[in-house]
Amino acid sequence: MDDCDHEEIILFYTDFEDDDHGWTIENGNETNQWHIGNATASTGERSIYISHDNGVTNTIDSSRASAVYIYRTITVPPEAKYSRITLDTLIPNGGIRYLFPDSIRSCWH
Repeated sequence: MDDCDHEEIILFYTDFEDDDHGWTIENGNETNQWHIGNATASTGERSIYISHDNGVTNTIDSSRASAVYIYRTITVPPEAKYSRITLDTLIPNGGIRYLFPDSIRSCWH
């Protein structure tokens, strides 16, 4: 048995198809902002994406640096021996990284 062969308990799941997704969005006055809508989706009709045109498309203005955030708290039971975070992501422009690369950060308390 390897370290990943264990019972899996899903603590949180969302596909953004309804408004009860539990995420907090912090866009400020940035050009490129988070939106929940139907400009793109992996499955279903809605997703969360960054857009420079108020959510009409899932494209960014790469000439404008933006710092925007989406976050939520997920409580992991203290008896949990293993944790895994899975995200279904699409990197725009064929994965080209900009001066300040996109990042996903998780904070444990």
